[in-house]
Amino acid sequence: VQYYKGIPAELEVKTIPGCDVLCPLDEFLGLLKNVIPDEKEMNC
Repeated sequence: VQYYKGIPAELEVKTIPGCDVLCPLDEFLGLLKNVIPDEKEMNC
């Protein structure tokens, strides 16, 4: 994951535990499913 730090324009490479630097989207979503709200939670 690349994290944009803002001003000055810098990118920092972050590694999510359980994933490589280049993490496939399905793995990324699987690792974060507990923190990403589902549709029902978003409508609340």
